[in-house]
Amino acid sequence: MNYNQIIRQRTKCISLLLFSIYGISISIAKESKQAWLGVVTAKVEPILADQLDLPQGAGAAVKLVIPDSPASKAGIKKHDIIFEFNGNQIASPSDLSSQISKQQGGEIAELSIIQKGSKKTISVSLTERPKHLEDKEEQSD
Repeated sequence: MNYNQIIRQRTKCISLLLFSIYGISISIAKESKQAWLGVVTAKVEPILADQLDLPQGAGAAVKLVIPDSPASKAGIKKHDIIFEFNGNQIASPSDLSSQISKQQGGEIAELSIIQKGSKKTISVSLTERPKHLEDKEEQSD
């Protein structure tokens, strides 16, 4: 076997392995009911983080709460800061999305938020992502 044949054979094996893993992850994703919170978030501005005693870059600022979403039912409002999810500090809006994506619809999550300058912890009953949002990739949940 020459060098090119060895490379082609190994490439085929790697491709087959990746295809198998991808297929498994797709089937798992289809079976699971990904959780949804129903907020659009942005990075917390450094000046605001200083005023609220948050570590630099930590938290997710709520910019929009979807009506009738788990977030709105739990009392989350525009301008709130979400800084913990189930006891884990939120480093950024994408970190919040990542934490939510690890949950299933129907689970209860504990969120630590800052609302009108006061820190509080709330329970949110996460739901399954609505069908019309399933195929859309969102920056934040």
